[in-house]
Amino acid sequence: MLVDKPSVVFLPGQLSTARMWLAQVEALADVAEVQVADQNRADTIEGIAREVLAQCPPQFVLVAHGMAGFIAFEMLRREPWRFRGAALCGTLAAADNASQTARRQRYLELVAAGQFESIIAERIPVVLHPACRTDSTLTRTVRDMALETGTARFAAQTRAIMGRVDSRDRLSDIRCPVVLIWGRQDGMATEAQQQEMLAAIPGARLQVLEDTGHFSMLERPAQVAAILRAFVQPLAQSAQ
Repeated sequence: MLVDKPSVVFLPGQLSTARMWLAQVEALADVAEVQVADQNRADTIEGIAREVLAQCPPQFVLVAHGMAGFIAFEMLRREPWRFRGAALCGTLAAADNASQTARRQRYLELVAAGQFESIIAERIPVVLHPACRTDSTLTRTVRDMALETGTARFAAQTRAIMGRVDSRDRLSDIRCPVVLIWGRQDGMATEAQQQEMLAAIPGARLQVLEDTGHFSMLERPAQVAAILRAFVQPLAQSAQ
């Protein structure tokens, strides 16, 4: 009896590229068929979800970060039978509140004023743990991913995030295994939001990384990879 490798699809979040998952892709290569999906082909969460589903194999495990978690919830609503599991890193299920929408609107105004670099500089202290902010390699990676994303795509991502639906009332419908990965010092997603998802998603588990910010896969690459390996390996199916 043979055991197949599960397909694992990594999905970057806002202002991120495939390079955010390099350590985890490498760590899972021997136990899974891995790919990084492109979430840059549409301008709404619903549209991005359709485009990502078109890139995915018939069944897969999705690993999503931040904004990509919003896309994951939409994908789960559309084609839940294709999911063998979902690992959601530093995300949340609620729609924007008024202060979040105001912050994003300000970002759009800064983009229009040609001040994209100031947005990147402002975000780095928010997305990284204080101990990581002096790591020049890490901060350069975050900055380079943002520059590679570019102003037009960032604006489209921001509008998509602002227009997303509230996913909390559908969390109880999720039937695939789910692991939530969250850094204790995440400046984007709160512990209360993780606990809310944990309570609502049947059988979900929460892995908390201490001394870690929003970019856990860059700040704690080995720990995140270990969590994902432990999550993915039991999902392999026996082939007759």
